[in-house]
Amino acid sequence: MDYRRGRRRRVLFLTEGYRQIGFGHITRCTSIYQAVGILGGEALMLVRGDYNTRCILKGIKYELCDWHNRWGEVKNRLKDFDTVVIDSYLADWEIYQEASDNVKVCLYIDDFKRLEYPKGIILNGGIHGEMLDYPKEEGRIYLLGPKFIPLREAFWGVGLKRINKELKRALITFGGADSRNMTLEVLRLLRKEHPELELFVVVGKGFKNKEEVYKLKDEKIRVFESLSGEEMRDLMTMVDLAVSAGGQTTYELARVGVPSVLV
Repeated sequence: MDYRRGRRRRVLFLTEGYRQIGFGHITRCTSIYQAVGILGGEALMLVRGDYNTRCILKGIKYELCDWHNRWGEVKNRLKDFDTVVIDSYLADWEIYQEASDNVKVCLYIDDFKRLEYPKGIILNGGIHGEMLDYPKEEGRIYLLGPKFIPLREAFWGVGLKRINKELKRALITFGGADSRNMTLEVLRLLRKEHPELELFVVVGKGFKNKEEVYKLKDEKIRVFESLSGEEMRDLMTMVDLAVSAGGQTTYELARVGVPSVLV
């Protein structure tokens, strides 16, 4: 809340997430969106997505919008916002520049120094974030490294996890889309090599081979679909090991304290 002006600060998120590319950008934006709400602000998320995207936007004020290709319309709306957050692998540099020119504060979420970003705040919470040679230019503030990784509200107040010496339960999670189809491969491998393990498998709406995963359900294999942040956190607290991709879930696993194998 901006008490001096007596109004709530308004934040616009521009991002993308759909079956072909996954939903990690949306998860990161959701983390900041939740913080904006806690601090008394208002937020709107414009998402380039598909039907599957709606399932992970519960509790979010959003519009499905091809904002990359309808930038002229979106640009006209910037005057209604104090801050713009962009998390994208697809947006052109011109979009970032025009956002910087028209809004007081811009935050750009980056993973691999994708662009030479204009004036604003550049956030890279990856473990390699501090190793990238970002240009030290006037008007740019850098938030680099895992200490700045955005986490969903469900993971803010997690207590210490007890690490069991004996491995009994394992979690398999490869995001909301699993574009590499790793879930089924890892599940079959663990079932064959470690039949004694109880396996918790998380699938998302963007999975192409979800039915094949469900076919493997038995007394040792449980399948969960499209979990909320709270449900995912609770599942993590129950397992002794996780097998995951190296995306946003990595940092949620670390926050809970789950020993993990990243594929």
